[in-house]
Amino acid sequence: MTALIVGGDNVDGIKDELVAHGMRKVRHWSGRKHGDKNHVIPLDVELIVVLVNYVNHSLSVKVKKEAKRLRVPVIYSKNSRHSLAARVSH
Repeated sequence: MTALIVGGDNVDGIKDELVAHGMRKVRHWSGRKHGDKNHVIPLDVELIVVLVNYVNHSLSVKVKKEAKRLRVPVIYSKNSRHSLAARVSH
């Protein structure tokens, strides 16, 4: 399974949490670069984690819309391993 993290700078803890929940590959878009809103969600992504503290509204809306079109679940979380763990477990 592949996950995509959108937002954040230091996401090592988030990556570790996703791997602990069965993700074999984790991709990351910082969301800080102007061109990040032009990225296309890879077809192998099965889960998207949006770090709400680090993503602007337009990128968040685009990711949500594309995820819905691709039928990929989205988790909104703070950049905290603990916060993500509570959401992934449900």
